[in-house]
Order: sequence, then structure tokens, then C-alpha cells
Amino acid sequence: MRKLVSMTLSIALLLALITAQPAAAQSSSGTVITATATAAYTVTVPAALTVPFADTSGKPLTVAATGQWRLAANHHVTVAVKGGDKSGAFVLQNGSDTLPYVVKSPGDTAVGGVVADFDRAGMSKVIHVAVPDWKPATTSGDYTGSLVFTIAYGVKG
Repeated sequence: MRKLVSMTLSIALLLALITAQPAAAQSSSGTVITATATAAYTVTVPAALTVPFADTSGKPLTVAATGQWRLAANHHVTVAVKGGDKSGAFVLQNGSDTLPYVVKSPGDTAVGGVVADFDRAGMSKVIHVAVPDWKPATTSGDYTGSLVFTIAYGVKG
């Protein structure tokens, strides 16, 4: 009997302690979920262009915004062009012979620097590469040069 009374008192004491404990305050916290979609764009330029001998009108070259584009609001992609020689000049070479050429917009205005400004896929810009004077071509053979396109992504304005 003593054990029964002792056990009953022990259980009563435990219950008193458990109920005497203050209830823990409930708290909640949130989780911030972030997903970042990086800018994506494709600009296509031809790998090669042939200008026929004695043609001064120029050959068209199309710079195009292709594929899927994803740009931030108020951003765009610019395409600039310069000649491929050390000074950035538009020059074709055959050995030591040089032949200047021009890059023109459709309105026959010589261009350099930014030639296209795109803000979505499906846009394109046609420029022309022309040799205005073939007289300096005193050596037969291939005159070669290159255009260097710089594609930049940034804020408009």
C-alpha cells in the first residue's frame, strides 16, 4: 500500500510540474525562394563574305537577333563593327598591297561603331561591305581582311 501511495504522489507531482511549465510561445518563420533568369540572346553574323572584283555597290551582310531572347527590362544588345587590322581600319590585304573598303548602311552612309541595336529576337540589320575604288589593287590574287563585331548587353540610353 505504501508503494501505491508513493506512486500516486509521484504521478501527481509529475503532472503538477508538467502543467506548471509555461507553454512555449509559437513562432513562425518564412523561407525566401529566389530564382534568377539570366539574360540570354543570340546574335548571328555571317562567317564569310565575298565581294566580286570591280563591284563598287557592295555586298549585303545581315546581322540578326536569332533564337530565344531573355533580357532585363530597359536593356538591349548592341553590335559594333570595326576593321580587323591593328588600327581597326577597313582594309583588305594581298601581301603588301592594301585595298580600302567601307561598311555602309542601306542609305549609303559609311558606318563604323554601333551598327545594330536589338531588344528582342527577330530583329535584323543589313549593312553593306563595298570596295569603292579598285585601282589600288595592282596585284592579282585574293585580298582578304576581317570585320570584328563586338556584341554588348546593357541598359538602354
